[in-house]
Amino acid sequence: MIDELIGLIGEDAFIKLACVFGGGKLYISATDHMVQKLSVVMGEEAAHKMIKAYSGGWINIPKHTAAELALRNKHIAQDCDAGITIRQLAQKYELSERQICYVLKKPL
Repeated sequence: MIDELIGLIGEDAFIKLACVFGGGKLYISATDHMVQKLSVVMGEEAAHKMIKAYSGGWINIPKHTAAELALRNKHIAQDCDAGITIRQLAQKYELSERQICYVLKKPL
């Protein structure tokens, strides 16, 4: 669900959504009230995309901390795919090499 939401509304809007509604379920309706409510939090464009995709249904919004960790881990994987070494990733993200390997699910 996290990757799906990020792909739909973008990382910035996703973090804002998680800050406000994180840890709960949100019913998405195609009402003016819902457009306004979501627009205030994450911008009008992202609100309309979300309403178009999920109107009439409930979505689980991850807690802010879980959302940030998921994004960090995604960036670690992307950086690894781009050729950055485990040691460099550990320094960049201020984690141990063991933690980076855990995120990447690679043996140390």
